[in-house]
Amino acid sequence: MTARLDQVFREHSVPYAPGHDAWATHARPGRFAPVGIMLHHTAGSRRGDHPTLGLCIRGRGGPRPLPGPLCNCLTSRGGMNLLVSNGRAADSGPGHPQVLERVSNDLAPVGDAAAVYGLYDTDLEVDGNSHFYDFEIENAGDGQDPYPAEQVEAVIAACVALCRVHHWTANRVIAHREWTRRKVDPRGLDMTYIRSQVARRLSGLPSSTTQEDPLMARAVTSGPRITSGPLRGRTPFYRLADDGKGSYLVLSMNGGPRPVRVDAEPYGIPAMRVPKKGCDGLMRQGTAILVAYADGTTIDVGTAA
Repeated sequence: MTARLDQVFREHSVPYAPGHDAWATHARPGRFAPVGIMLHHTAGSRRGDHPTLGLCIRGRGGPRPLPGPLCNCLTSRGGMNLLVSNGRAADSGPGHPQVLERVSNDLAPVGDAAAVYGLYDTDLEVDGNSHFYDFEIENAGDGQDPYPAEQVEAVIAACVALCRVHHWTANRVIAHREWTRRKVDPRGLDMTYIRSQVARRLSGLPSSTTQEDPLMARAVTSGPRITSGPLRGRTPFYRLADDGKGSYLVLSMNGGPRPVRVDAEPYGIPAMRVPKKGCDGLMRQGTAILVAYADGTTIDVGTAA
């Protein structure tokens, strides 16, 4: 499903404006079935509110031309989401299939692609243009140009709106540098902070105005490494998420099977996802919520009153 951006932003009170008259039909040919949102910096001028809008619409020429649209949305320095395309754009480009698999399963990238994957993504590449909404954020991209608070707020608000419409968690929001080792953008933007703020909003919590966020641990938390049983050597990761019906915990295993959703309402949590293979269910021990396995191994994944 592809969302109509103006309707989504209007319904969720996200600041937006048309970037040009033909934004709703301006798109690159090919398949577009987004599974997430990718953030970029424009690497444009330090001057002006949105100096790269024309480039985002038309694309670039020269010896390595890239026809537009380059993105779905350009977020201006003043905090306005300028609509460029409601379809396939050209900015994600090729990336690593393991990143796509993680994002599709509501797992955040494990770090910048250059540091994580030994192979260049062109050895195994998949086409990100088919799979991501592209957000260009107006910034020089030199690590020295600050992102104004109103600009970051507009990016977060847009990501929250799209995640709600698609029933995604905050882990569907990634950086271009997390997708491919060819890129460094958006340089200077802390993706752990961005995802924590999106998760906070999806969970109905107020936003934090600082990147030193005391509730960040509630958004992405790593549990202790398991020392026995069929999941020995693996580390559980769990996060707050929201599917439009309320908050729930998401649990996944590093290197484990795809997570599945199970009922956890008797334990004070509306819903939960746990690894399917070997899982015997949920149990409560005092205020702790545990995932139990047939061999007696348990994982403490949170508390309930």
